[in-house]
Amino acid sequence: SEEIIVYDGKSFQKSETTSSDLSTQWQTLDINAPENLWIDYDRLFDSALLNPKDPNKKISLGVAYMEGGQVIQPITIELKNEIKITNFVTIPDHLVKRALIEFNHPEDPKYYSYTINYENYESVNGVLLPKKITSKPSEDATIVTEFYDVQFNLGISDFFFKAISL
Repeated sequence: SEEIIVYDGKSFQKSETTSSDLSTQWQTLDINAPENLWIDYDRLFDSALLNPKDPNKKISLGVAYMEGGQVIQPITIELKNEIKITNFVTIPDHLVKRALIEFNHPEDPKYYSYTINYENYESVNGVLLPKKITSKPSEDATIVTEFYDVQFNLGISDFFFKAISL
């Protein structure tokens, strides 16, 4: 079977097909479900990078350090809604190795955090993508998402890829 996830600028849509059934029924993907936490994080991360001057966020660089023979550069994105995302980026390849997602301030009783690890980067049409994403939303749960065959824009309506005026 094949799972297709698209983001149309407003919501995520998901469809599953098999080689014997090529019809596609789209349904809205619940990005708040634990197994989809990586999607919500990626959407926030991409949004922050695409519009770094957004007044609702602050981007800062942490102190670079060595880990496993690589230089790691922390990049922190703080959103006004009390979400803080620290991406640990490898230098010189600029790949996100892991991310720490924090909700609220650590002294707040509602503070919550989890880590997402990005592994096994592979080139797909010239774009390096992680083939394995592991998130640990709680001590009791670890979610591993593995991608086996990633393809871009195959058999999907151009509607999903048209520019939206902002």
